[in-house]
Amino acid sequence: MSSFNKPSAPPLTSFSDLNDPIGKPKQKDESNPSSKVIAGAAAVGATVGMLVSGPAVALVAGAGAGIASMTSGTTGNVARSAGQLGVSVGSKAQELGKSEEEWSASHRFRAFRWRESFVLVH
Repeated sequence: MSSFNKPSAPPLTSFSDLNDPIGKPKQKDESNPSSKVIAGAAAVGATVGMLVSGPAVALVAGAGAGIASMTSGTTGNVARSAGQLGVSVGSKAQELGKSEEEWSASHRFRAFRWRESFVLVH
């Protein structure tokens, strides 16, 4: 048996194996983001569209960013990054809203107690 008939490397299973050097782990395919990231990308796209042109462009930009976040490649990566930014901004705003509600309730209680004590004194 001659040595030229034996394969020196395992056969390729797909064309993506051509770009994957031996020993380097494959990058994780993030083309399936969570619904929060998709919604965040749509919100960021709609906000940018509204700032640039108006409500019609906001609708199209929001839908486009949401759809783009589900694709692979550079466009998908950018849209997912924007979506993650939107999620983090939304969670921070929600956190600030809760602290504002707590402060407001505490402030109303103190104002009520102050008025009550003022009425009792006079």
